[in-house]
Amino acid sequence: MVTRLEQDADEDTKASQLTSLLLPAAGGAVHTQDGLQVEWIKADGALINASQAMSKDGEIVIDATLTRSATGWIIQGDSQGTPLDSKLPAEVRPASWVEQARGRRKLLASGNPIGVEYSSDLWVQPALDGLTAGKTRVLARKGPGEFTARATSGNFTAELILDAKTGMPVSTDFPLGPLNIHVERVFVSGSF
Repeated sequence: MVTRLEQDADEDTKASQLTSLLLPAAGGAVHTQDGLQVEWIKADGALINASQAMSKDGEIVIDATLTRSATGWIIQGDSQGTPLDSKLPAEVRPASWVEQARGRRKLLASGNPIGVEYSSDLWVQPALDGLTAGKTRVLARKGPGEFTARATSGNFTAELILDAKTGMPVSTDFPLGPLNIHVERVFVSGSF
């Protein structure tokens, strides 16, 4: 996974996450799964708009956008062969991953975050036709500046080690079908 922040001339930020996986299949075959999530955010981390795309074995299976309008949010595109065309009311507030990381960072700096949960509404797969509650519960202090946590979003659950300085995972473990995927942070440059 590659996560990147880029600021434009208007001081809005393009926050992108690129994921590429090779997954084992029967008979020694492998399948590919590539995903790109792009969020345009304001300086405070608030979402301006977002897009998600995913391909499996080179075939596009998700191509969707979330756009703010004068009356709310508009979701359009296609997800796994199902057309997306939804409207969300103006009062909902989908969180960006930067806003989510900042919220976790604030929670971890609160003094005693063990057992406390951070929650935000996320535009995430597989329910791209609306928002899903994303929750992170801090489980224990792992060491200086690190905490174990459990993140849930819909039916998805991941075990995390969070970096208190960034609010981002140092490592993540999550199931993907019959597999358990382990992801570790390799490199960090800059701050947000």
